Amino acid sequence: MQNPLTKFIPFDKQLHFAVGFLIAITAIAVTRSVNIGFLLALAAGVGKELYDYIANAKATKAGLPPPHSVELLDAVATVIGGFAGALVAYGALHLL
Repeated sequence: MQNPLTKFIPFDKQLHFAVGFLIAITAIAVTRSVNIGFLLALAAGVGKELYDYIANAKATKAGLPPPHSVELLDAVATVIGGFAGALVAYGALHLL
């Protein structure tokens, strides 16, 4: 069965969101710091796209095709997932 969300949100962006969410939730569970969880998701989202950019530059310099796509919206989806995870964790930490 096809995921109905892919009509509106590409599957790749859904994965980035999920990874950001999981990074934030996991980091917050370990550190009990919502800020650290969100910042780690932010760093992961931006860091992954920066890594892809550098890998593409090296490949292009070597005369090879770029191995990755670099998309700002990938980083944005990861950060939004991290923010959502931070909100859920904040609620859990303060309401439970």
